[in-house]
Amino acid sequence: MPDLRVLYITADGASPNRRFIKLHKTDEQQTTVYRAINRFAADERYIYFVSDPPHLIKTARNCFSNSGSHKNTRKMWCGGKDVSWMHIVDLYKDHCTGVFRLCPKLSRAHIDITSFGAMKVSLAAQVLSTTVANALEMVYGDRTSATTEFIRHMDKFLTVSMSET
Repeated sequence: MPDLRVLYITADGASPNRRFIKLHKTDEQQTTVYRAINRFAADERYIYFVSDPPHLIKTARNCFSNSGSHKNTRKMWCGGKDVSWMHIVDLYKDHCTGVFRLCPKLSRAHIDITSFGAMKVSLAAQVLSTTVANALEMVYGDRTSATTEFIRHMDKFLTVSMSET
């Protein structure tokens, strides 16, 4: 039998999974729990807890969509400038409808997120893409620089995460 080693556990952010991870908190871990001793391993190595990238993309987009819009429960900012969902709404309304569209993949489903749409990775990835960041930068310039920077970071995370799977 080959030597099988469990290195990590991947899970989404559902509350049972978060509770399971918190069960492994030790006295020395004051903040986030990201690893625990694997008691079944002969050499007492760690087992790591990892969130799945598609879930993180959806969570980031859903949080972003509540910054200045929808439930308006978030106030995201960077360098004193707003990271606002309204920048996406304005881009869509002004430049993504009609014949000549800066972001041809953006649709009403990307902007007005339903409970079903909130679970779709493709919608989140298309909003948090370089195409949208480039369009924001081209049309609105410095006014949307923090939003553009956030989107570029998320696109980079998505690109790296999906290339490793």
